[in-house]
Amino acid sequence: TYMLGDELQDQSLDQAITMYSTCLSMLQRAAQSQRGLPYPLIVVWMNAQTNLAACMMRQGRFDDARKLLEGALGIAENAIEQIPALSETLLNVARTKMHLGRIDGMTGTPEAGIAIAEELSGGSDTINFYYAARVYAVCAPRTKNASLYRGLALQLLSDCCSAGYFATQSQLDELRQEPDFSSLRGTDEFEELIQLSQSRLKAP
Repeated sequence: TYMLGDELQDQSLDQAITMYSTCLSMLQRAAQSQRGLPYPLIVVWMNAQTNLAACMMRQGRFDDARKLLEGALGIAENAIEQIPALSETLLNVARTKMHLGRIDGMTGTPEAGIAIAEELSGGSDTINFYYAARVYAVCAPRTKNASLYRGLALQLLSDCCSAGYFATQSQLDELRQEPDFSSLRGTDEFEELIQLSQSRLKAP
């Protein structure tokens, strides 16, 4: 179920919430009966919980979503401690933190979201740059330094483009349509980024 991700979310939020909730209930029962789960199912649990939270955010259920995301991070922290083979990347911890940053931006605490964006952009992983850009773009209009944070979001997206992140039409379409980038859409810099990514996509 968790592998369907955003694709399922776009089809039907109610259907997605039902399926993710069912998945989590099954995993919880399995964990209780087996006194733990093998790490592939821990990864499923982490992702299903994060995806369920993302669906709830789209319904405006931010408090419920925050509890799920914080719970997912708790699962990750415990799993990494117990199973050294697991990694934050495998558990998609960065995506979970991104959603927490988005909630901060949407619910009036953009400073906390900015701190998460700074953390996500501090490494070298391109996908984390993309996550950080989303958080900066959501938080920017709700801060006193909107132009600064919009600029950081645009710079991170430019870095993603240079690294070849927008290598498929679906990734480029996501960049065009992602609601988180509404504060960037219409700026010359954002439109130039779209055009550059499109030209690279068409290049042989």
